[in-house]
Amino acid sequence: LFFVAWDETPAVDQVKDPTVKVTAGSATETTLQFVITTTDATQVAYLVVEGSDVPTATEVLTNGKTADANVNIIIKEEGLKESTEYVIVAAAKNNKATAKDFITMTTKAALNPDGPGEEPEQPEEPEQPVPRYPASPSR
Repeated sequence: LFFVAWDETPAVDQVKDPTVKVTAGSATETTLQFVITTTDATQVAYLVVEGSDVPTATEVLTNGKTADANVNIIIKEEGLKESTEYVIVAAAKNNKATAKDFITMTTKAALNPDGPGEEPEQPEEPEQPVPRYPASPSR
């Protein structure tokens, strides 16, 4: 009898380095929307942090929110502070390497400083009399 065994996982030198790209989307007063695109990854995670410090890829993969690998993912991060700068950092890894990308985005300022749901009072304009024109003579 003759048996042949093989490992179906490619050798490390045949595996491509993972890629990760973060692209800004829309912003509101309390949300940021962005896209994470990855290729050749076995693990993907991201963090949204206030300020300008950028976490390392290891910190993101250890402490971040997991995301699907090798696809474009639209993410909406909620519950953020208005008029605040955030760093969005994503990391991707496989058995060969680790990759990281980041962007900064800022939430919008509140449109109404009195609080949500309340419209600012507008002064009422006095009613103007409707001008009356004489009827045109009929012929």
